[in-house]
Amino acid sequence: MFKKKLQFNLVMLLALILFSVGLGLVGGLVWFQKESTPRKPYELRLSGAYQYINPLLECELGGLIEHKSLAPFKRLVKDKVDVYLKSNQASEISVYYRELNDGQWFGIDEDKDFIGASLMKVPIMLAFFKQSQSDPDLLSTPVDISSLNEQINQYHQELENFWGVYDQKPYYPPEQAVEIDQTYTIGELIDRMIIESDNQARLVLSLLIDPEAVVSLELDLGIYANPADLAEDYLTVKEYSAIFRYLYNASYLDRDYSEQALILLSKSKFDRGLVAGVPVGVEVAHKFGEYGLEIDGVSTVQQLHDCGIVYHPVAPYLLCVMTRGQQTDNLANVIASISRLVYNQVEKRYANIQIY
Repeated sequence: MFKKKLQFNLVMLLALILFSVGLGLVGGLVWFQKESTPRKPYELRLSGAYQYINPLLECELGGLIEHKSLAPFKRLVKDKVDVYLKSNQASEISVYYRELNDGQWFGIDEDKDFIGASLMKVPIMLAFFKQSQSDPDLLSTPVDISSLNEQINQYHQELENFWGVYDQKPYYPPEQAVEIDQTYTIGELIDRMIIESDNQARLVLSLLIDPEAVVSLELDLGIYANPADLAEDYLTVKEYSAIFRYLYNASYLDRDYSEQALILLSKSKFDRGLVAGVPVGVEVAHKFGEYGLEIDGVSTVQQLHDCGIVYHPVAPYLLCVMTRGQQTDNLANVIASISRLVYNQVEKRYANIQIY
């Protein structure tokens, strides 16, 4: 009798142990599955009458680290980048991608420094828009360009003293450059600077704006560079992309001016980079920048960048590509190809989501 009871107790104890182990395994699997499944970032946004912005009201999960679910996507882009590097289409390529409505992102050499060049026209626009929020008549102020000729000539002389004999003509020049004997409003000069990427308009606006206002803005946005270092690499794709996040979220300018800024950027006439990689009709609010001087008849290494928001009908995203190489047209083709790959992958990621 005692033996039977002991055997029964041993069987029950063994069963209890097995049950506990099984329960632990199940619980562990559930925990592992929960922890290995990426948490979807939570963001609450205000929908409304705006076309280009989507103001952020609340955010639970920040975008400090790359999202694991984008790893296969990133590998495809990295493979494409490697092809262009190995074929000498470019010597350096940086990419930053971010999904704007949930904050997921990835980067490829996103901390590599480049020269901002015409990308830095956007902070000048934002500085004027910031002032215009408290001075609504500012953008309609007329400017006689000829009255600034002395300052303009002094600027070019200083450049020549620094560089020696140089050719500063852009590879992709504006279709309609500002004329030095005409009068424009500040708003019209901003249009020319952003839409046409007109360097003369930028110079005039730089002479009109308080330099401290631009420095303060660049410090706020995390893209400040000492003027003495502007001929050196100082800007990354990740740093610069923050501008477009601030505009899309309407978190730096108010909603109306954020919308106005993105409308202007969507009118950019440069169509060789990001725009060339998306279907016709898909809007892109972006700014390109190019850098490369010919000094004493010798061409320097070229840089070409294009950064902005692609308004995919389901999942708008931010894409910034910065490149360095010998041929500007090759760099444009690299940016367009990366843009095309990214758009196609976004299409696949969101193929089953309907638009209502």
